[in-house]
Amino acid sequence: MFNKIIQSLDTIRRFFLNIIFFFFLVFFVLGLIIFPFVANDKPLIEGSILRIYSTNIKENKTNAVFNSTFDLTVSEMIDSINHASENNKVSTLFIDLSYLNISNVSAVELGESFKTFTDSGKKVIAYGDFLDQNQYLLASFADEIVLNPQGLVYLEGFKKYNFYLKDALEKFNIQINTYVAGEFKSAIEIFTRTDMSEEDKLQSISYLNDLWKNWLLIVNTNRASNLSIDINDFINNFSELNNSKTFSPAEISMKYGLIDKVLNKVELREYLLSIEGIEMDYKSNSARFTDIADYYSLIDSDESFPSSIAVINATGEILEGSYQENQISSINISQLIRDIKKDSSIKGLLLRINSPGGSGFASETIRQELLKLKSTGIPIIASMSDIAASGGYWIAADANEIWASPLSLTGSIGVFAILPSIENALNKYGINYDGISTNNFNPSLISSPNENLNNFMQTYVDNAYNDFIEIVSNGRNLSQYQVREIAKGRVWTGNEAKKIGLVNELGTQSEAIEKLAELAELENYNIKYLSIEESFFEILKSNIFNSFLSVFNRLNIFNTNIPNIIKSSNILDKKIINLQMNCMNCLIQ
Repeated sequence: MFNKIIQSLDTIRRFFLNIIFFFFLVFFVLGLIIFPFVANDKPLIEGSILRIYSTNIKENKTNAVFNSTFDLTVSEMIDSINHASENNKVSTLFIDLSYLNISNVSAVELGESFKTFTDSGKKVIAYGDFLDQNQYLLASFADEIVLNPQGLVYLEGFKKYNFYLKDALEKFNIQINTYVAGEFKSAIEIFTRTDMSEEDKLQSISYLNDLWKNWLLIVNTNRASNLSIDINDFINNFSELNNSKTFSPAEISMKYGLIDKVLNKVELREYLLSIEGIEMDYKSNSARFTDIADYYSLIDSDESFPSSIAVINATGEILEGSYQENQISSINISQLIRDIKKDSSIKGLLLRINSPGGSGFASETIRQELLKLKSTGIPIIASMSDIAASGGYWIAADANEIWASPLSLTGSIGVFAILPSIENALNKYGINYDGISTNNFNPSLISSPNENLNNFMQTYVDNAYNDFIEIVSNGRNLSQYQVREIAKGRVWTGNEAKKIGLVNELGTQSEAIEKLAELAELENYNIKYLSIEESFFEILKSNIFNSFLSVFNRLNIFNTNIPNIIKSSNILDKKIINLQMNCMNCLIQ
């Protein structure tokens, strides 16, 4: 009897706890949905400093449910700054770079909007607790660079280092069979070599030097009246610049003109408050600020036009399948492209690419959708960010025009596939793999490929490479001989790519949009940033539930017998021989 009472009380307790949790979940979801639409008071712009926190800058939009209304894409940020440059109520722009994570190309494009702002007679102040190379590149566009006394300007140039796994794989009796088309296609070298090949050294030093030359050109131009030292000397001889040990790294940076002021947070607050025309915020006892996101919300409702240009950000590795965060999903990007045909207001597409490539099948799926859209008369411009190489170039090749930056990396026109074999590793632990087949063709992750399979794989890769050559030849109006000479898996900078015909123009995304409007014969137009918007429950499914499944699957391994292990290893369908068009070479430091 007593046990029944306890059980009843426990049931009632759990019932009420579940009710409370249910209502909490409902209110949480409603809050996520309603909060972005709650009207806020319009900020008082006049007398305030337009402020950008580096954490507010996003390369592209993420999920609609979890995306903060305080985050803007680089393009939205540029639109806001360009608008503010013509707004008489805005006189000063302040950006805190301390936690900035931004690509080189985006830093330059955002920096160009700083120049527009200063050219209108206004002031840009950049601050950092610590300034790394990308942060400093953007800071160089400002009128003043302020550094914390405990910080430093950390510059190192560009470099490329890899781990090479050949000896380790041999030690563990793992064989990696590689199939490559393009002698500069170095992605597989980490499995097959113990050091960098001469071909990889040749192409790497070429594009690294060109990138660094252009980086220096931008910074030296921006800081021409301030710098009193060659930046290469600053990097290579930093310790010698302070032999007496009397200066901090921040003070050395100021001494040689890399920065303008060294101020702690209190001093910075007082300095900003001292700027003419800036009012005090009495709640915080500091200068009054207008956050850039609040400013954008005011201008986002400006005049609308009947025609639009669509912008799709293709960022990350190119993968088959549906939505994955920070990746280019062939299904979702294809859907966005098809949606353009349903919107009669869209007259042109700008495809913004920041990708080292990925799946050959997924790249071709996206390219076919772009060709279909192009056939309807809608012009397409591919605009390259830091990287648009290999599969990233495959999807760009048929655009009406391709634009890049001097700091972009592209090309890597080559194909590879890998087929691991772990049979010897299993044998070492007493696990044997055997069986029979009706045919002499058995692709497997377990056993080593026979001559028939090796020949098939290399032919498969070679045919894909020939297809790549033909696509580039047709898309760029080059002969196949010309393309073969500049392909070979070699990586090129934006400057080099323009000289050899892989790129039409060098310029910013904004300039590419202006050119696209010209192709579409538009004078006035809206810009529509298209992105996949996942629902709350879709995000839960793809991010949380899948994570739980992954954990349970791992745990279940310990309850699995040998036949099931072998069965699970037979994911040996087309995935095993999926062609890869990645530019691992492009992932420089």
